[in-house]
Amino acid sequence: MGIKSEQGMTLIELLGAIVISAIIFSLVSSVFLGSVTNYNKTLTHSNLRQEANLVLAELTEVHHKNPDYEISIVDGLIQVTTSQRVWTIGNPNFLYHIPDSISINKTNDFLNLTLTISDPDIDTNPYEVKTIINRR
Repeated sequence: MGIKSEQGMTLIELLGAIVISAIIFSLVSSVFLGSVTNYNKTLTHSNLRQEANLVLAELTEVHHKNPDYEISIVDGLIQVTTSQRVWTIGNPNFLYHIPDSISINKTNDFLNLTLTISDPDIDTNPYEVKTIINRR
């Protein structure tokens, strides 16, 4: 009798290799999907924070240059009304919220503001900023 030559793989070896590959693939894909989800949340939060900074800069300029004005939300955007003009602040891709309309006159040196910004297209927590804007 001669030595038997084995060529190829048995069915059990093949099934074992497939199971091990499937386990490794599922682990790698779950880590990848988790990192993509975290990246998207971080990016959205960063965009909301950047938009809040831009809006606050514009509102600060309004507060410094206008003795009397009113801030309200119209169609999800910030509307500023002075005796000379009415204009809209904000990006139409975001939704803005302030608790109530705010009326400021020349005796108010400080504007106490709570602004909330959200992205209606992405399911994430809104970004809220509480600040005080000073005329000085």
